[in-house]
Amino acid sequence: MGRAHRVECLRDVLAEQQAVSGSTAGGTITPITPRARTVATISARQLDGRFLTDEGGGWVLVHRHQITARDDPVLVNAAAYARPMAVVPVQCWMRTFKVEFTGGAASAFVINHRDRQWLITAKHVADAAVQNGVAALTLTGENGLDVELSGPLAPVPLVGAGPDIAVFDLGGKKVVLDNMTLVPSADGVALSQEVFFLGFPLTGTLPLMGRLPAVRRGIVSQRAQLNGVAAWIIDGHNLPGFSGGPLVFANAGGMGSTWHVLGVVSAYWLHRIDVEVAGADLPEGMSFKVPTNAGLVVVYDIKHAIDAIDAFVDTEG
Repeated sequence: MGRAHRVECLRDVLAEQQAVSGSTAGGTITPITPRARTVATISARQLDGRFLTDEGGGWVLVHRHQITARDDPVLVNAAAYARPMAVVPVQCWMRTFKVEFTGGAASAFVINHRDRQWLITAKHVADAAVQNGVAALTLTGENGLDVELSGPLAPVPLVGAGPDIAVFDLGGKKVVLDNMTLVPSADGVALSQEVFFLGFPLTGTLPLMGRLPAVRRGIVSQRAQLNGVAAWIIDGHNLPGFSGGPLVFANAGGMGSTWHVLGVVSAYWLHRIDVEVAGADLPEGMSFKVPTNAGLVVVYDIKHAIDAIDAFVDTEG
């Protein structure tokens, strides 16, 4: 099969895709030099992460998630090349709120479950509010409205201690539109997958414009056992104020994906570094140990919130 014919086949497939979806998502044709195959694999870099490869003399349109590390190295490289850059969709922004109370501010988000809406934040955020004598939380969101949640602050009981998660029943109140779909589940996430966390960092020092939260990016690094429960470790740079915000991911990596909330941002991991202080009179071999951000974010799985909601609703009925 000649190169001109292959490119024509690629155009035919893209034209067929356009007829179905209405767009080729701005795909561009880029040849990939083969290493293990004699016939070049041509990748169309598209938002949906699909690309063309040759199978038995014919062209097959595959998705990068169909390729594993055991496949031909050329396919593995092509799949990595075809990986799209995810763009955080509107529902993630609309569901993220700033939580303000006397003595502090942090982040929270709203999920739908069991035909109701629930406010989720970090337990240490809720505890700080209670310690400051707060009887109500004020949510500030992108929609320009302030939503006051009347006290007393009584979170839904968790099923088991340990997770840094607090769940509040909104009592039938609709804070966001139900069609702003954000699935509260870690299903489909994989180690090394790209994820995003949203929130309101450095309140009072970082002058964010408008009411939209800030967003940061990371990858899923590993699981860890913290406070007796499993947590996610994210390779990313967390800041004060992101606590209580959502960590989200696209289950298929691009346009048309279903977006999930993996968990609740809890903290960043600290490690200590040696710092020399000019002129300091310290014994030989001694230095100051200063804690610093290790670039690892601690996130508690949203399953803990879902389990608490299920138990709470079941006892109501």
